Amino acid sequence: MTDLVTNADVFLLLGISSPTATQTSVMTLIRKGVEAGVRSECHWQIHEQQSTVFLPYFNQPTVPTVGTANLAMAASALGGYSFVARGRNRLQLPSSFVKQIVSIYVDEGAIGGNGTGDFPSSSLLDPDTDYYLESEVQASGGTAWSKSGGVLRVQRSWPSTAGTVKCTFVSGFTADELDDEFFELKARIISECCLKWVARNRFADPGASGTVKSEKIGEYSITLADPDVENVLFGGGISQGLKDWLVGNDFVLMNVGV
Repeated sequence: MTDLVTNADVFLLLGISSPTATQTSVMTLIRKGVEAGVRSECHWQIHEQQSTVFLPYFNQPTVPTVGTANLAMAASALGGYSFVARGRNRLQLPSSFVKQIVSIYVDEGAIGGNGTGDFPSSSLLDPDTDYYLESEVQASGGTAWSKSGGVLRVQRSWPSTAGTVKCTFVSGFTADELDDEFFELKARIISECCLKWVARNRFADPGASGTVKSEKIGEYSITLADPDVENVLFGGGISQGLKDWLVGNDFVLMNVGV
């Protein structure tokens, strides 16, 4: 799995210029745990990656599948009348911040790529006329991001049978993008690692300095605390503050159902 930040990033903020081998090993554990926690909370991989998926998913109406059901006019050639039918023209990809659709195949007889004849070349859709990416963010440099991960079909519906749509797409951020327009996400991850580092040191050395939480004079005792560190899980997971920030800044994939 591609790293989102480096140990050096965190040590720089902590002011540790020459970390020992033990410090480096501990930081690696902390950093990888934070990155895993961020990915788990966001429900997608964050770093740039090309993925191929077979959609819609079977019997999962509340996870990434065929999304919005739009109304469309339909006509009966025999009856000579028209009626309104539900046509699902939006496909939900299982990722946020999609930057490119590489290809989409539609084969209504396919079995999720397991059939020998699944998705022949004739089932390849034309990106100029058959579909378009639902884009909300025009970032500097010309990248049209789709935070929602939605793909709209033009004048037709996506099939509802599981595994009949094969989509290859690119989503996520490069190292350069994390250093530029998405630097605040990187900075938040680095800060979370720093807080866990301090929490780990308090755990390893209860006598470490800090603000006073409680003090007892008779048979003297003192409890030290740091308000921020106190709210950070030393083990797995990430802080509620970081979770709230990820949701508030649209990094969490909100699953869309029918």
